[in-house]
Amino acid sequence: MRRLKFKNAVIRKVTMLTQENWRAINFSNKKDIRQLASRVGMENLEYAWELKKALIKESRSPEKSKSSEIDRAENNIRETLQERPPVSHKDLAVKGKDLIELGYKEGKEVGQVLKELLKLVLEKPELNQKEKLLKII
Repeated sequence: MRRLKFKNAVIRKVTMLTQENWRAINFSNKKDIRQLASRVGMENLEYAWELKKALIKESRSPEKSKSSEIDRAENNIRETLQERPPVSHKDLAVKGKDLIELGYKEGKEVGQVLKELLKLVLEKPELNQKEKLLKII
């Protein structure tokens, strides 16, 4: 794509869309949607859904189950986008500065703690409150 002089943004998007295992991702589960959004970015979630929807339509399952799966997944995606869940370190209620004030060393240690907190918050978005996260730490 670089040789054909595609824009970097297009190359990144195509790379993102080709790296995921789309058959394994379940858009009927909000937790899976949040985790996918964390990997690909909220801005790419709709592109990811369009690809997954095409895979569902091409599957061998009966037409009725396809349409119900698509409807359920679209509702979950719509709700997830409206909820605006935390999907990156920037969205966490606790920042690196807070961890340093607690005595963590700058660098990898802070990054690792933030990564673990993000995993927790992706599972349960209601935990994304500074007091709750500091208690967990």
